[in-house]
Amino acid sequence: MRTLILAALTAVGSSSTARAATPAINSVTGTVASGQTLTIAGSNLVQEATSNWHTDFQTGYGFEGSSHVADGWVLPGDINSHAPAYDSAVRLSGNKSAKFRISGASQPGPGGLTSYLYHHCSSQDIWIRGYVKLFSANNEWAIGHSKMIDWQGTGFQFYFQPGASDSLPTLMTMAYDGTGHNGSASIGSDDTWHLFELHWKSAPKLFAAYWDNVLMDVAAPSNSTPGTMSYILLGFINAAGTTSAFDATYWFDNVTVSSSRIYPSSTIEVSGDGVTWKYQTPVYLSDTSSQFKLDLSGLSGTNYRLRVTNNQQQTSAVYSLSPGPTDTEPPLRSNGSPAGALAAGTASTTVSLATHENATCRYATQPGTAFAAMTGSFQSTGGTSHSVAAAGLANGRSYAYYARCRDAAGNANPDDFLISFSVADETTPGQTGTLLFAESFDDASMAARGWYDNTNILISTSEHAAGSTGSAQFRFDQGATTPTSGGAMRKLFTPTDTLYMSYWLKYDASWQDQATFGHHEILLLTDQNDAWSNLAFTRLTAYVESWGTPGQSVPVTPHVSFQDGQNIDQSRIGVDLTQVTEARAACGCNGLLDGLSASCYDSGTGVYWNGKSLAGGAALSLGQWRHVEVFIKLNSVINGKGVADGTVTYWLDGQQLFSSNKVSMRTGQWPNMKFNQFVIAPWMGNGSPRTQNLWLDKLEVWSGMPNGTVKPRAPMNLRVR
Repeated sequence: MRTLILAALTAVGSSSTARAATPAINSVTGTVASGQTLTIAGSNLVQEATSNWHTDFQTGYGFEGSSHVADGWVLPGDINSHAPAYDSAVRLSGNKSAKFRISGASQPGPGGLTSYLYHHCSSQDIWIRGYVKLFSANNEWAIGHSKMIDWQGTGFQFYFQPGASDSLPTLMTMAYDGTGHNGSASIGSDDTWHLFELHWKSAPKLFAAYWDNVLMDVAAPSNSTPGTMSYILLGFINAAGTTSAFDATYWFDNVTVSSSRIYPSSTIEVSGDGVTWKYQTPVYLSDTSSQFKLDLSGLSGTNYRLRVTNNQQQTSAVYSLSPGPTDTEPPLRSNGSPAGALAAGTASTTVSLATHENATCRYATQPGTAFAAMTGSFQSTGGTSHSVAAAGLANGRSYAYYARCRDAAGNANPDDFLISFSVADETTPGQTGTLLFAESFDDASMAARGWYDNTNILISTSEHAAGSTGSAQFRFDQGATTPTSGGAMRKLFTPTDTLYMSYWLKYDASWQDQATFGHHEILLLTDQNDAWSNLAFTRLTAYVESWGTPGQSVPVTPHVSFQDGQNIDQSRIGVDLTQVTEARAACGCNGLLDGLSASCYDSGTGVYWNGKSLAGGAALSLGQWRHVEVFIKLNSVINGKGVADGTVTYWLDGQQLFSSNKVSMRTGQWPNMKFNQFVIAPWMGNGSPRTQNLWLDKLEVWSGMPNGTVKPRAPMNLRVR
């Protein structure tokens, strides 16, 4: 079992991105139908960011010189089929591509037909980006193997190649630990340029592969020691198991090498509804003119639109494809706010919603009112964000705004979009919950009480909370990442979207936190991952823990944090998708609904992780038993859209330390997500700075507030990180 770090919650940026020019689409010509080639005229459509590329690849696209020798490629001495050549008739960018052709019969097994080049690239951390076309004159392929890209030196070789097949293959095969791993990939014939991005890292051992802008695999090879890799081989390195009629060609273009992710030369996407976007395969790419083959399959809606993201990850304005169907669809509405119960004493708020296109929005206080008859006007409207101030609110009252919008084409919503909320009464009880489980830690029979994974607990009978006879002791040796009792203790419970926990906690009087950032303690996972899921890269993980000051024995700061790394759209890092799609992360990397400050960081494989936190002051003193209570309510999903109305409240010794009822934890992609797994996993990824202990006691977990009780309200001391 492996727990990964929430990290220091610092965002990842790029200096080149700050200087990048935004692509602009001036016009599009061609027939808007699947299979047709469309031409884009504009500016900054590619904008390759070459500063981090290997020096041999910083001019042209690797195949723009007078010969392969001029571009730094070497012709090996074992070519036994057609010699590699530069081809000006087939190209994706620039003036040429590299062509590799083989033909004829070969036996299955080692060796085979060869036509390839190699390039010196000594590195222990390398990214390769390029485009490839595959063509078989007789729709035959190699039934043994057809090695396409090879990176080798000392240690294991790494291959990326089409799968073995007697016809054009549909799978790509990756070999990064001595064995092949298939990933589903759609491979077109001679008229399709396929994008590939590959990452190999020697220490720590990592491998990642993208095909047509989709992450196919990311792994940490367990049984190889790659060492320093010295050469990149490209082409038919060898192909075995072919007939006498076999005749196949690879064309490569836009191939380059870097020590960091390079990204596609240009990402062209089309949508039918402005929500779901589909990657389009390029035909030709340049800064001022690009072509692509249109694929509308699987898209919802027929109001087709286009956008382009250049290599520096700048995205154009959305372009409406023409000719195309007349706009007959009313605006899509989302992100109605506020929702749920506002805190007692709230006298005013802002009512708002968003639309996917420019529109004018109105509201009524009764349902079923036509747009033209509505008298309530949003003070800010006409764009995609609409808002109006609501004043004179009173405790114990409920409020409803029925909103409709109309776009520039005159399409008005025929139905209501309800924005409803209330203001809590001082005497209104909280949601009554039921006890899901309780753990006294009086003895070590954890498995008998439903705990699993690690049940090797250390029970202390000398150190415990008042009224108890024992506690769970977690002892860290100096330099250790986990306690002496081992890793994560897990327990499943009845799924719930509202959860309250109560427990007693004590740190050594001389407790010190690890370097860089705090440690982990308690985690919550959901039913959208299995019972043995990893703990951090999930659909949603909630953390309850306290962070200290490294190297100092001072009071620690309570945190409640969230990650949903599995939900990140890895192809749209840093792009705000909150108004575009629900197939996105709620905790960073794809935009935020709740305004919390979040991190988005590269894990080292090109795969991004995220995280966001709520925190109070440094209020949890050392060397004393303290009573911790936390209430979490997952946010609503209304009309298929996640709403920022989730609740997080933290009490220390009965006094509220921080609270928010505007937290987003799930999107419309997971409307039925519920907490169902409790994990106790104290962990210091950088190692404990000293030998020290923490203790837990008298744990209770409820599906809501016990007996509907209300905690005393205190001045808020909320900080967001």
